[in-house]
Amino acid sequence: MAVSTDALLPRRSPAVPALAGLLGVLVAGIIALAVFVGLWSDRLSSLRSTVSAEQALLATARQEVLNFTSFDFRKLDGEFALVSAESTGPFKADFIKNEASVRANFIGNKLVSQGRIDDAAIATSGGSTATLIVAGEDYVQVLGGTADTNPLRLRLVVVMVRTNGHWLLDSVRDVDSS
Repeated sequence: MAVSTDALLPRRSPAVPALAGLLGVLVAGIIALAVFVGLWSDRLSSLRSTVSAEQALLATARQEVLNFTSFDFRKLDGEFALVSAESTGPFKADFIKNEASVRANFIGNKLVSQGRIDDAAIATSGGSTATLIVAGEDYVQVLGGTADTNPLRLRLVVVMVRTNGHWLLDSVRDVDSS
């Protein structure tokens, strides 16, 4: 009598194919989740990098406006050198052209001016050029006198140019000028 070899093999439970299918779906789901998380991680990293670059640009623009609105007649050499070093283009040319008359006015009248930045925002930014709006006030005081109670209101359009990885002040104009 011949014995069937099928009888010697263990019987498969009907649940094994279903379990294998479920396991396959689970693995596919885990892989899809990993891809999704990886893509969003890259996107979030890119977004963080963009926000960080924008914050650096805003901080630089605020500082540059403070630099050219805050002068003390006793420290003009260093303050003028800083503004000149941190600027380029039309702003630098105008600043150098007017330096002598500004110096004479500050020294002659013993003036101290102190800028204050209230807000700054990026209007446009692309590559190596950015345009920002900067708002604040500039207070002027005569040494030994009282501070100006009517500060100059600053509402400026500031153009910054990126040169060798560093933002420089390129031009400044009043928001209301044409």
